[in-house]
Amino acid sequence: MVSRFENIFSGNKELFQELYIYYKWHFKKYPIIKIDFNEIKKDTKEVFEQSLLNRLTEIAGKYNYKLKYDNYKECFFELIKYLGRETKVVILIDEYEKPIIDTLTDLEVCKQNREILKTFYGTIKALDEYIQFCLLTGVTKFSKTSIFSDLNNLNDISLNVKYNSILGYTQEEFEKYFEEYIKDCCLVKGYERSELIKKIKRWYNGYNFSGADNLYNPFSILLFFDSYEFKNYWYETGTPTFLLNLLYEKQYDLSNLETLELFESSLGKFEIENLSAEAVLFQTGYLTIKEKIKFNEETYYKLSYPNYEVKKSLLDNLLKTYINDNSSLTDFKFLQMYKQLEAEDIHDFIENIKFIFSGIPFQQSV
Repeated sequence: MVSRFENIFSGNKELFQELYIYYKWHFKKYPIIKIDFNEIKKDTKEVFEQSLLNRLTEIAGKYNYKLKYDNYKECFFELIKYLGRETKVVILIDEYEKPIIDTLTDLEVCKQNREILKTFYGTIKALDEYIQFCLLTGVTKFSKTSIFSDLNNLNDISLNVKYNSILGYTQEEFEKYFEEYIKDCCLVKGYERSELIKKIKRWYNGYNFSGADNLYNPFSILLFFDSYEFKNYWYETGTPTFLLNLLYEKQYDLSNLETLELFESSLGKFEIENLSAEAVLFQTGYLTIKEKIKFNEETYYKLSYPNYEVKKSLLDNLLKTYINDNSSLTDFKFLQMYKQLEAEDIHDFIENIKFIFSGIPFQQSV
């Protein structure tokens, strides 16, 4: 999405031929400040500040300008004013909270990075007259008082029904644009069309950000149609270690995840000093909205796993975290258990359950 906006504001009209925006947008060229915090080093306060400064210097160099200051805040201020002096500037920031998420295991560094981001983002509001468009994307949602207290004019579209389907395929889009692949998969694998769509839906559909249309995960759908194999592609994207540790440390009751109900305000609670397991699970995509309900003047949501792929990914990772074991022995035991259930070999199945449980640490309360 960020690269799409970059090309729109770079005036690359030819890339959008036959699309709606091709006929509706002026494709004027704007100066662009694009920062991907995946590419910014943030191991320490000093490293983070220098890496951020280097990125701003690099952007200035593309416009043949040399920054006068050696401080990231002043350089950001200077860069926006310079680039926006004739034509307003476009600011695109991807993974806006990455320097915080990646340092959660070191609370001191995490807090320092939070303060740097707070100062950095605060610069944007003071220069509103120089900015044409500003987009910040990320996985987690921090409250405006934590890093956006100085940038309080943001429009948060996370749960806005107008943007519900901006980052996924609706059922109609899926069946329309992937019809050729659906037919070919049926031919290769021997599925009936209705049977295949039902199975794909169970595995990869179910994301919902406002209570409107359910969406397919684009990443998983594209990989599925590349191989025609039902696999856990979500697992391969990586599961946040801090999330697994959080659930383990809080001894979270996982049975709640199928029927969780939360007020809207609770979905946006992400504070590093007091992490909410439910908010983190929702914001990282392991839970999604199943139903939006109005209760008096309040709005609350029923949450659950989006689909089979995500449920399997989370539970597989949690099991290995709980028993502190990533070895192939555990996988072998599970394979045995599948076969034992099919063969109705209950005795050996129970013995393997005992083996799995024996690996879970036990601390007796005093």
